[in-house]
Amino acid sequence: MSIFGVAEIFISQIPDFQNLSGLSFIAAVMSFGYSSIGIALSIAKIAGSPLHLINTFYYLHNHE
Repeated sequence: MSIFGVAEIFISQIPDFQNLSGLSFIAAVMSFGYSSIGIALSIAKIAGSPLHLINTFYYLHNHE
């Protein structure tokens, strides 16, 4: 994720920032990549510990 931060700092230093036509595409790709990493890590965490979800479900329904 730090790669995204470094890339954004580098891109922000480019002069005449508003006239770059490909910059919007690069920003969209970086945004999609960043959100994909977050989604993948969330899924991996949930898939890695399904017992935690079962225990949470049990607790919520039996301690009302």
